[in-house]
Amino acid sequence: MSDRDEGNRGSRSRSRSRSQPPVGGNSWVQIIDLPPKSNWSSLRRLITGAGGRILTGKVYQHRSPSCAVAELSDAEEAQKVAQKLDGTDLAGRRITVKVISVEQRNKLD
Repeated sequence: MSDRDEGNRGSRSRSRSRSQPPVGGNSWVQIIDLPPKSNWSSLRRLITGAGGRILTGKVYQHRSPSCAVAELSDAEEAQKVAQKLDGTDLAGRRITVKVISVEQRNKLD
């Protein structure tokens, strides 16, 4: 065993593959007309409550109307979440949820 191997012996190494989106990622949903105090936690709760697993996302509180985007693992999951949430009431607001492309998502920044 080399000194280099011995030095890494006690350190924890984690596979980065767990944090990488599955193949076929880049499926985005946009949620429009969010309540004013929406944040990352509320976005995560909204998506997971609809049966989705959010990979990443962003809330745009200062847009009018306020909106958010969330990346899901695949197009089927994004479609399921959009269908379940579109038109629902969230803190007195009727939200619009739709599947968007990567290009549309990038234009928001």
